[in-house]
Amino acid sequence: MSKIGDMRKREIIEAAIEVFGEKGFHRSKMGEIAVKAGIGKGTIYEYFSSKKELFEEMIKFIVDGYFKGAKEIFDGTESVKKRLVRFSSYHGKFMRSHYELAENTLKGAEPVSEGMKAYLWSRKKELFESIKKMLEEGINKEELREGSNSDEVICMLIGSISQAYAHSFHKGVKDPDKVDPEPMIELLFRGIGRDS
Repeated sequence: MSKIGDMRKREIIEAAIEVFGEKGFHRSKMGEIAVKAGIGKGTIYEYFSSKKELFEEMIKFIVDGYFKGAKEIFDGTESVKKRLVRFSSYHGKFMRSHYELAENTLKGAEPVSEGMKAYLWSRKKELFESIKKMLEEGINKEELREGSNSDEVICMLIGSISQAYAHSFHKGVKDPDKVDPEPMIELLFRGIGRDS
């Protein structure tokens, strides 16, 4: 695909994020997405064969962006604790920016294809491996206790971070910058950190 074609595809996906976020999957129309993207309805079908294909490509676009930013944090050189605080803040901002999309779309969406399920599973495994690598660095630098790189610890970290932000959003906090992840990471870290 040409550079212009790539840009057009991205514009359609960004418009789809807005429309699906406002209306959900079933109530969204391809024509509305086209209007939001500033193109004719037929142009969408030059890039996507169906609403479901567009929806799945939109999910990939969002997930790929999330993983790129998360991996940059995990691959950093600061302490594990600082990287976890940064990741928490990053994750909270991501959740807030896609909160309406998740609320309006994912609950009533068409089931995703087997290919999409496989893609999402592979990206989750990549996330786990990136976190595991960071935690292993922390063990090697004696920031963390032995065994702190298990899947259970990773689930605990991701689950705690996600729930802390979701809880804040449900309490009416709209700005993720108003959620301080440091006390939560400190509390979690005491459970996996090496005694000083």
